[in-house]
Amino acid sequence: MRLIKGISKKIFSIILCMVIAVFIAFLLICTSYILPIDRIEKNVASSARYIQKEGSYPGLAWWTTQLDNVTDSAMLLVAANDTEESLIVEAMSSHLGGINDADLAVTIVKHYIDGQEFDRIGSYSRYWHGYVVVLRPLLMLTDYLGIRIINGIIQLFLIYYICRLLFLKGRKEYISSILVSYGMLMPLALALSLQFSPCFYIATIASIFILIIGTEKIDRYGYLIFLIIGAMTSFFDFLTYPIVTLGVPMLFYFAIKDSSCGIKHVRIVVEDSICWGVGYIGMWSSKWIFATAITEKNVIKDAADTFLYRTSQYQSQSIEISRISCELRNYGAFFKTPVTMVLVVIVVYLLINIIRACDNNIIGILKIMFPYFMIAMMPFAWYAFALQHSYAHFWFTNKACVVSIMAIMFGLHDVLRSITNVKEQE
Repeated sequence: MRLIKGISKKIFSIILCMVIAVFIAFLLICTSYILPIDRIEKNVASSARYIQKEGSYPGLAWWTTQLDNVTDSAMLLVAANDTEESLIVEAMSSHLGGINDADLAVTIVKHYIDGQEFDRIGSYSRYWHGYVVVLRPLLMLTDYLGIRIINGIIQLFLIYYICRLLFLKGRKEYISSILVSYGMLMPLALALSLQFSPCFYIATIASIFILIIGTEKIDRYGYLIFLIIGAMTSFFDFLTYPIVTLGVPMLFYFAIKDSSCGIKHVRIVVEDSICWGVGYIGMWSSKWIFATAITEKNVIKDAADTFLYRTSQYQSQSIEISRISCELRNYGAFFKTPVTMVLVVIVVYLLINIIRACDNNIIGILKIMFPYFMIAMMPFAWYAFALQHSYAHFWFTNKACVVSIMAIMFGLHDVLRSITNVKEQE
């Protein structure tokens, strides 16, 4: 009876939290459209100069990645759109201008540099576009270059702060793993491409929050925290590498917990993953419902059709995608960086130290590592689920692989810490 009562209380808390989260999201997105458009358009026009110079998908030659100026242009065009629609309709429609069949990076240049008028106004209503809550105020102050600079500075500060917290929590051995993981995410690309940033911010800020409040409150309210993280991901992100916002905060949670209870972490992984998924899907589907009701367009059908296509195994009618090729494509792209060698050195170093100290306690090691293996498999599961999207956009969806390498490194750190603690007690 107590178990049923506890489950009912959790379900009620989840529903209430989701209702509040959706209401806040709706309020924030509508409020962002109150800002005057003049300065925003002026700075978007200035931003077009940088996109004109770089092109649609500029590569970073010395680091195997590319930027996505097309999606960044979509973000700028949505933020700068000025229509005669009511505030609520505009917030739910997410209009943006288009010119012929040109991609959006070309469109923003043609409109703001060449002075060509839009020949159509499209609607990108299946996403919340929560980034406009931040982007529109920033565009009141500066242009694309200024936002990129601010982006890079804040991201570096967050990495510094999370390392500082780990040091203060007595987990300084994890810092090298954090720096390697950040390096493999390609920091310059994170700073320069706006659409790569939301998942990084959510994962990092959520991890900082977990480190600050400690394990006692996470043990009690973890399911609601991960529900909110999932909802925030759906609100701000453009479907880039969302699984990072589940896996990374969970790893920091484990990093400050008692490693001796490793097998109990399995329940935490399952429960909090389900709650994250409820938050993610619940927030996203609520936008489809709101947009359909307010704009009188069948956004639900559009979203459902896109969902079925992005999760299908067909790149086109004639090209079928295998799940193995999708996994290899993403992991192959992720590991193709100079930082990979540093990762190998750290993993080998940890393995050598564990082998020296473990006294053949293989079962104990596997018990600690098992939940970390579960987290390491999250990107595999995501790529298998969002198959077409992950295959076509591997050059940024590969960033989800950071969950796998962090899970392995954190797990090995946990094993080594557990062995050390046991030896000290003997």
